[in-house]
Amino acid sequence: MKSFLKFLALTILPLAIVSLSSIVFYRNLDDFKNTDINIHIILIFATLSFVHVYLLNHSKIKKKSIISKLVITSIAVFLIIFTIGVLFSSPNVVFRTIYIALFQGILGICLYLLEYLVLNYCLTFNRTKRLFFTDNARYYVKVLFLICFFESIILLFLTFDIFMEQNSIDIFITLLKPIIMVPLIINFISFYCMNYLNKFNFFKSKITLLLIISIFASTFSIQILRLFNFIFQIHANYLFLIFSVFSTLLIFKIIDYRDSLNLSLNKIKSLSNDIVFKNADYYQLKQQVNPHFLFNNLNTLISFIEIDQKKAIEFGHHLANTYRHYLKNNNEEFVLLNDELEFINDYLAIYKSKFESSFNYNIEAIPKPNQYILTFVLQEIIDNIFKHNILVENEPLEIIISINEENLIINNSFNPKETISSSGMGLNNIKKRYEFHSKNDVIWVKENNNFEIQLPILILN
Repeated sequence: MKSFLKFLALTILPLAIVSLSSIVFYRNLDDFKNTDINIHIILIFATLSFVHVYLLNHSKIKKKSIISKLVITSIAVFLIIFTIGVLFSSPNVVFRTIYIALFQGILGICLYLLEYLVLNYCLTFNRTKRLFFTDNARYYVKVLFLICFFESIILLFLTFDIFMEQNSIDIFITLLKPIIMVPLIINFISFYCMNYLNKFNFFKSKITLLLIISIFASTFSIQILRLFNFIFQIHANYLFLIFSVFSTLLIFKIIDYRDSLNLSLNKIKSLSNDIVFKNADYYQLKQQVNPHFLFNNLNTLISFIEIDQKKAIEFGHHLANTYRHYLKNNNEEFVLLNDELEFINDYLAIYKSKFESSFNYNIEAIPKPNQYILTFVLQEIIDNIFKHNILVENEPLEIIISINEENLIINNSFNPKETISSSGMGLNNIKKRYEFHSKNDVIWVKENNNFEIQLPILILN
């Protein structure tokens, strides 16, 4: 019963609006005295209501995406109204009958989509809704021209009967002006009104009023152009009103949808950013406050004191410099590349003291004063190198750190341990951290017995 009442409401309300519009614009009641015409119009609006209430909510269609639902139901509207048009047209002129039926079918799709937009807006209306215009101007221009193209095709078809009656190329050229200009004016004025009025706090909380003004402005501009004979008289005035309402609501829904999508993506990106930084912080803390690292190096220092005091003093300086760097940059996201290379030199010197001829390193980079790198990233890479490679004297591990215009390059020989499997989590974590600070990607390349990582250098003022 509820669906049937909705069906009646959706049939009677738009029928009443169109009837009143025809009386106001044309003041001609002759068509309303024709029973066939009345039945024909009622059947058209009943078809639109039927598709809205019953077909659109059918269980098989309801599960599909919004685009698929609209395409299927629009085709259904066209076929039903086309059939009604053929049945109510004169059978004597076949071409004319088919054309009128096609005209009514396409107009039926326009009315159906217009009703959908109106109902969708009414059902989802929220007094706290705002327009944020989160996309760039280029995106909106593309959308507006796409809508204009679609509406121009419809107008071209709706005016085809004028061209056929006159059978003149001059008439066709004359028609091209309104066919192109009407959609452009309606869409761009509607969008401009929405964008301009949305800048005022008063209209930000009054979306319905904003839309009504946008519809009125676009319709009024068309009437002004018609008043000065700039636009050829195409069919009824209410057709322009239909296009204005349709365009304004469609633009509104696209802006609202894109706002919601972009805001959701920003929230997801923000949450991902937090997770990445928390993982990075955890990894840094794990590296910095690793008791095994301190314990092992203190034991090494004690053993050096017993064997070679000079080497022990040198080792102690490197160890002190390493932990001084930890404490200094514990809470920093960026560090001067020069400071990080000095730290990594001390860090590698510690390993060199322990493994001696099992590995060699060379730092060839000479950074500029304004070049930065993400904190502790270089250390993570060095730790990965030692973690995954064998250290043997007859085939020593080689590490070379160099620099070019944009990247810090870490190159090492590759002799992997058989018992260690790499998940790539360390490198992926570094890559994700860099995605939030640089347009350049972290690059790693493995070729034969060589592994190379390129870290983007950050330039900070």
